[in-house]
Amino acid sequence: MDRTHERPFDHHVAIFARPADPSALRTLLQEKLGLNSVDAGIAVARVPGPLPQHFTRGQAEHIADEVRQLGVRAAAIADVEIPDLRHAETSHHVRCMPQGLELCNVQGAVDRVWPWEQLQLLSLGRVAVERTHRYLADENSPRSQLATAPSSVTPSQSLYGQDTWTIWRDPLRVLHFDSEHLNYEFLGDELESSGEANYRKLIAALLSYSPHVVQPAATRAYLQDGSDHHAFDDAEELRAYTLNEYLLARHLGLVRLP
Repeated sequence: MDRTHERPFDHHVAIFARPADPSALRTLLQEKLGLNSVDAGIAVARVPGPLPQHFTRGQAEHIADEVRQLGVRAAAIADVEIPDLRHAETSHHVRCMPQGLELCNVQGAVDRVWPWEQLQLLSLGRVAVERTHRYLADENSPRSQLATAPSSVTPSQSLYGQDTWTIWRDPLRVLHFDSEHLNYEFLGDELESSGEANYRKLIAALLSYSPHVVQPAATRAYLQDGSDHHAFDDAEELRAYTLNEYLLARHLGLVRLP
């Protein structure tokens, strides 16, 4: 007797790379998931990353095995092991301290401290910033890099900033921040007038306390030479990339499970 309907549909199938023959994967998804050609094509276009459908553990493992037979790495992953980047916490004021990353409130007081040993992955990339003007540091507040004065940049000009995603364990949670909206006061006398320079110092400080953290290729490219290998079309592309890199690191045993 088939009792599949009584089992929890609490797994996803993560596909970690684009197949050499996308049509083979599209056909597989049509046959195994019952998708029409359009929906299967949309799913393939979103690879790498987790398929949106929920499965039982057995179903997910079976489909992942079928995908691997196409020469593409894939795995069944429980929902509870997939971080929710869309509902990540965003902070505009952090401090890198020996005891951990301090998250500060709008008054500058420390709300929480996240221990460095709980940091699993650091993913960053250059993304376009959508706004009509960029902000500069307040001349009357040399210790702050938060926005106060608009410059003369026009809407037609392309603006870019660094987006950063950090994934932590115990519990599994995500912290997001970006270079354009950060307070760098913890740098003290090392604070510079350049936001990019301050951002690099923040990332360097973060890594100095957590050398164990997984660094995706885009992160390494930024740290090594600042090349466009860490550039993304938009924040959504970087978010999808980050999720796939975390799930791959989890599959390879590079991060500890929550």
